[in-house]
Amino acid sequence: MDTRGYSCEGTDLPDRCKKCSGELTQPTAGRRRQYCSDSCRQLAYVDRRVQRLAAELAGDPTE
Repeated sequence: MDTRGYSCEGTDLPDRCKKCSGELTQPTAGRRRQYCSDSCRQLAYVDRRVQRLAAELAGDPTE
């Protein structure tokens, strides 16, 4: 089987949810999961948006 140099081993993606630190079940094929549920994914998005808006209000644009 030709893997063309791709490997999931050694990646810096977590084995735990980035939001709640819950266990992740990684798929055998395709993109690796970063969040354990859609709820955690959406909460992480909201957190990023709040941080971005707070930085803009403080006059410290990060972009």
